[in-house]
Amino acid sequence: MTKVRDETVTVKLGELGVLHCGQSPSSAEVNEDGNGELYVTGPEQYRDGKLVHKKWTTNPKRIAPDGCIFITVKGSVGTIFRGHRAAIGRDIYAFEPFPEVDPNYVYFAILESIASIKRGAKGDIPGISKPDIVDHEILFLGPQGQAKLVAKIEALFSRLEEGVAALRGAKARLKLYRQSLLKAAFEGRLTETWRRQNPHLIEPPETLLSRIRTEREAAHKQALADWQEAVRDWECSGRLGPKPRKPAASNDFDTITQDEREPVPPIPKEWLLVRLGEVSMKWSRFFGQLGSVSKVYPG
Repeated sequence: MTKVRDETVTVKLGELGVLHCGQSPSSAEVNEDGNGELYVTGPEQYRDGKLVHKKWTTNPKRIAPDGCIFITVKGSVGTIFRGHRAAIGRDIYAFEPFPEVDPNYVYFAILESIASIKRGAKGDIPGISKPDIVDHEILFLGPQGQAKLVAKIEALFSRLEEGVAALRGAKARLKLYRQSLLKAAFEGRLTETWRRQNPHLIEPPETLLSRIRTEREAAHKQALADWQEAVRDWECSGRLGPKPRKPAASNDFDTITQDEREPVPPIPKEWLLVRLGEVSMKWSRFFGQLGSVSKVYPG
């Protein structure tokens, strides 16, 4: 025990309670049917502040009593959580504070200093030993100081959780707003005023589509010329390797049917409904997937 201030000292955890070291039954003695004692093997069985009842054992080797602080000592080393009576496997230790000590105070003290305990993990599969825990020192207060500090921490944690919940709600609302914004954009409502005020700046989408087709045809002719040259080089080299592949012809897209138009919201008269492949300049082996309906719009 080391005195820090008049009202506080540092003590080893072993002076404040008992450490129960887990021991595992055989796999044949473990079930998920609720037979026997609740069995805890790792942090995955702790969620939203509670132990998840998913394993039981008919032959518990070591039972942690109510009010213990569970610490993982193998695998996910140094995860701590509050539990209740349960059988514990070899990867779990359970610290049981003496009745005179507030278990919540000890839990928060270990939580604050768990990084220094984890630094003691050793071995090919890092693990925490019993001395790493019982010899670990924490700041210790009197009963009134423990109660006051626990109440303050829990109040602040509660405010933090409220803040997290508010952020989650804001994130969900932001996602809805983004979708609403995109919907308004592709229904023409975002640029409605600009189009009405600047009709002279709007290029008809048919003109733009025609230019795209012309550029695509020119690109295809150039690809054919490049291919023919590649074939000549391949033949001159004694036809080593695979023959260069001829570029695919430009696709002709079917007119959009009334059934395809049906689910599409109304669009401004200056816009045009087209297939995505009609406005793509790139050919690939996935080109056949570009038959879905899109919009071409000038502003």
